[in-house]
Amino acid sequence: LILGQQYKILPFLVWLHRFGDTFGEEGSVSAQDLVPKSLKRLEVLLWNLGVSGMVVSFFLSSSSVQWLAVCSLAFAGIFAASSLFGVLLRRPRP
Repeated sequence: LILGQQYKILPFLVWLHRFGDTFGEEGSVSAQDLVPKSLKRLEVLLWNLGVSGMVVSFFLSSSSVQWLAVCSLAFAGIFAASSLFGVLLRRPRP
């Protein structure tokens, strides 16, 4: 839930601060355009694989499955941080 909300709230706040005065103009950036969709999809896939892997490793008592799940969750976190950091660095077009 928190992961999904950060993709709504942070891009909107950045958009409002940096691009709000260009609202309605042709060619203006929307808040949804600030985060690449391919990166969001990859992050959600890795997050779901990690959570599912943790559940499976709990029932199977498998440390190798748990290790893979932790790696998947770590990469999901790295992708989330990089995409949200990219939102903060986005500059308005002249």
